[in-house]
Amino acid sequence: MAHGLYVTSPTGKVTISPSYRMGRFLGSLRVTGPGSLSVPAFSQGTPWYFYQEVNGLKDAYITLSVSGTTLSWTHTSRFGQTVDAIIFYGVF
Repeated sequence: MAHGLYVTSPTGKVTISPSYRMGRFLGSLRVTGPGSLSVPAFSQGTPWYFYQEVNGLKDAYITLSVSGTTLSWTHTSRFGQTVDAIIFYGVF
């Protein structure tokens, strides 16, 4: 049996073991326009990311992408609105 963290349910079923991939939150960033951020920790696993709109515009959104250790975003708006959002990111 491998060594590491094992978590079991009250019935004894293993719910977490060393072979499971668990995500790690690295940070968040409030954005109002296009840009990029160097995240060296992206090299430690598989990056994940998502955004949450702050101003709730229906015709504006952010497109996120990762290349190496750089998280980039652009914003698109039908009517020239500024997107106000928070980007959350981490690794598995």
